[in-house]
Amino acid sequence: MPTITEKKLTFSFPEGWLVNKYDSRRFYRQKVQKCRGTAAVDILALSETDLFLIEVKDFRKHRIENKKRIQHAELADEFAQKVRDTIAGLYGAYRWHNSIFTPFCHYLYANQKEERRRKITAILFLEEDMPPVKASDFKVVHRYLRLHKQMRLKFLQIRCHVYNKKTLPKKFGWHVMG
Repeated sequence: MPTITEKKLTFSFPEGWLVNKYDSRRFYRQKVQKCRGTAAVDILALSETDLFLIEVKDFRKHRIENKKRIQHAELADEFAQKVRDTIAGLYGAYRWHNSIFTPFCHYLYANQKEERRRKITAILFLEEDMPPVKASDFKVVHRYLRLHKQMRLKFLQIRCHVYNKKTLPKKFGWHVMG
């Protein structure tokens, strides 16, 4: 079972999945990041039918200092930039014939006659302390954050979600501990 640890959280994916800690790879650091201001998601995960772009934020014990970023959609802007730049970086990897990212690039860019819309899901995995307000307020803020991300990334035609350990759907087939 492939696993990746990011910020005290361990992501476990089913056998056969390809997973990659994208923003720590040499190609990203030495080529993509040369373009100043470029950002990247933390994890790429590829099954036979889905590509997940996962950004991990662990705000536990840091709720107060991150409250403004969440409520004023700064976090949505950061996330949208990371997703956009990751897809651009994967295009660069495709052009450079980077073997580490070949399966991810093939999924995104390979020309196929029976091209169906490929499932690409961008996930902001946001682990945070529950606020001292009612749970419905917590859900409203997450819905607001998700809508802002979707508006910013609509041109890419990808799905965007905000999840944490408790809300991550079992249908995805992977889980998080920590």
